[in-house]
Amino acid sequence: MNTSERQLDECITAANHFLAIAQTSSKTTDSLLAGNIYPCMVNAAFACELLLKAIQATKPGIQTFPKGHDLKKLFNDLEAHDRDKIDLLYKQKGVTPLEELLKESASAFVEWRYAYERQASGHPYDLINFGEVLNQYIQSIR
Repeated sequence: MNTSERQLDECITAANHFLAIAQTSSKTTDSLLAGNIYPCMVNAAFACELLLKAIQATKPGIQTFPKGHDLKKLFNDLEAHDRDKIDLLYKQKGVTPLEELLKESASAFVEWRYAYERQASGHPYDLINFGEVLNQYIQSIR
């Protein structure tokens, strides 16, 4: 099945809804410490995943959305000029270097869903910033 404009629009819309939930759940440090960090990280990571997949799906010859949850792999699978532009935009917003964020957050969607079972770490605000940058970028290339 080829990705259609409708599917791409739906993917981006869904990503923005997940990102909005992450933004809402991270309004204050106290809210994160009170337990909102779990939905914040899961939703921010999933938003980033969907946006990375959407960016990839805009490329000629791509027949389907990429599979998997690994943010670092999805990012590295983008064309070099896309990665460079995203990195440049991210440097204007993020505190944690993008390479470090991607390494630490590669499996955030999976790990934070089960963080109660084992220790998970992350940078919620930088993951949200990354999602915002990805959204900004995809809007600029469409």
